[in-house]
Amino acid sequence: CVTAPSLVLITSFRSLPPAVASAAARRWDDMILQTVSAITELPTSKDNSAIITQIQMPIAQGGLAFRAREPLLPSMHYSALALAAPVIASVSLSLLAPSGMGPTDSFLAAAVLPKIIVPLPSPPQFWSHWASTKAKKLQGLFTHARDVLVQDLLVQSARPETKARLLSISGPGAGDWLRAVPIAPTLAFNDEQILVAIRIRFGLVPCTNLPLFCSGCSASNSPDHALVCGKGKKLSQYAAHQTVAQTIE
Repeated sequence: CVTAPSLVLITSFRSLPPAVASAAARRWDDMILQTVSAITELPTSKDNSAIITQIQMPIAQGGLAFRAREPLLPSMHYSALALAAPVIASVSLSLLAPSGMGPTDSFLAAAVLPKIIVPLPSPPQFWSHWASTKAKKLQGLFTHARDVLVQDLLVQSARPETKARLLSISGPGAGDWLRAVPIAPTLAFNDEQILVAIRIRFGLVPCTNLPLFCSGCSASNSPDHALVCGKGKKLSQYAAHQTVAQTIE
């Protein structure tokens, strides 16, 4: 039910200048966040910017892949224009001249990010460059560069325990459970299990009614205490091992 409107919006975002599409993109992003919050119970108010950022990051980088559209508008529009440049050039060279059709200096400042390695011409040379240069996968390069930059900033500004969690959940295979197709009981989570897993992924307490102290070791219950408790961890590891062994058998 989200796919069709999403495709229409993405097409519009690519075609329209960022200044024109920004209000619609912002509204779309807000609606997505509200829906995610209602389903997962994650806090998405403005004072939870780190959680919002993580929600919008790719699964491979520790997020939930509900990517925000507004920050991508400049690169989406740039890539669409670059991809269309050869066609426009073949129709009428006069269309390449007007400065209003090409990206401006302020646009490039918003779209060009560090660590991106693609030939990005200055605004006067935009049309002539992309009319003769393939712009295939340009949007992907822009998006990946931004994803890496956002992840780096999030990790660098985090506390040590948060940094360790972010690096752990972005490791190889750490997010595969979010992509798994529930074609068998062993590949399916119920609603409660999904909510607990997501809360742990975001560094929140597994449930809202968690006791103040661990019943096993009497230490205070931090969001990740169940994963590091010396007494409880051994029991959970054994149970998890038995479940995997029984499934394989």
